[in-house]
Amino acid sequence: MAVTVLESARIVAAAAGMARAPLPADDGYAPGLAMLCDGVNGCALATPEGRASIERQAIGHLANRFAIEAWLAEHPALVQAPVERPVFVLGMPRTGTTLMVNLLGQDPAARTLRKWEANIPVPPAAPGMLSDDPRCIRLNAVRRAEVASGKLQTNIHFEWYEEPTECVFVLAQDFRSTLWDAFLPMPGYSDFLLSGDMQGAYRWHRRVLQHLQANNGGRWTLKAPGHALFARDLLRVYPDARIVWMHRDPATVVASHASLAAGAHRRFAAQADVAYIADLYPRQLAAHVDRMLDVEAAFPDQVFHVRYEDVEHRPVETVERLHAEMGVAFTSDIARSVAAWVAAHPRGARGAHDYSLAQYGIEPARVDRLFARYRERLAAIEPLSTGENA
Repeated sequence: MAVTVLESARIVAAAAGMARAPLPADDGYAPGLAMLCDGVNGCALATPEGRASIERQAIGHLANRFAIEAWLAEHPALVQAPVERPVFVLGMPRTGTTLMVNLLGQDPAARTLRKWEANIPVPPAAPGMLSDDPRCIRLNAVRRAEVASGKLQTNIHFEWYEEPTECVFVLAQDFRSTLWDAFLPMPGYSDFLLSGDMQGAYRWHRRVLQHLQANNGGRWTLKAPGHALFARDLLRVYPDARIVWMHRDPATVVASHASLAAGAHRRFAAQADVAYIADLYPRQLAAHVDRMLDVEAAFPDQVFHVRYEDVEHRPVETVERLHAEMGVAFTSDIARSVAAWVAAHPRGARGAHDYSLAQYGIEPARVDRLFARYRERLAAIEPLSTGENA
């Protein structure tokens, strides 16, 4: 039966049944879940199939939370283990965060969040099995079939299950995540997300890392563009974190992200709300950089800058410089691994992604106004190279 109304109580009950776990004492997820339900129910463009899909995802993410809490209750020592000096790659969406975390992940000492772990986190992987876990192999087989059938769009963003994924899926378990915000026009949820205190969500994020690192430790190297919106709360929970801030021309970013947002809307709605996209996302993207400018001013020694052009055209040199700035050892083996990864993932191999500001009715002058402060800072960040093949 098609879902017409999302109800928190039904989602919680279904998640507990899926997890086969009791409800935990901590229900910090409840306010976000209620706001998500209100947002979906209030969106006139949402299709019954779209609502049903969002409900299934909500149940799945909450079931993962309940399962993790049950596992931690049986293994309480895990929550005593530190999460030391994690690295967070952030910035506006479409600034190369995925590329950067993959390159940093070529360091054997780096511990990334694998896509399969975000989907099926319990139990934590056996030692040395992050890429060979049966869950990963099974999910990749399904993904290969989806790609072969043409079901998946792969030219904008694509991940195999052994590859690093975004922290949005962990934060989604607290229902304070840009993942939910991207699905539909939900102004109430967007305001709730951008104006709320994210410390509780990041405390949950840390518990998930403590769970996942049980048998496979390392220097957590994580990514989500949306961390830029909440970096001050992130640093309250991870006070020794190092932040890699990715930079790219904002006009390009705004147009590319509008295209991404329109594609997301079409998964759950009768049509993309182009007017909503043009109104909200330039402002939200400007908040990514304006908030980070304030964080950088307060924590200058914990913020490291990477320009999109540098990581795209001189990836090995960029990673080497970043390691040096963060005080992390860089070896010839890491350099070879980075070069090999780049060679195996040529740019544009999955097709072109075409977009423009005009396509979404976004005036360049508005972008200039919103990003004037950021452009001034960007101009002061010295590029590693000045040419494509330098």
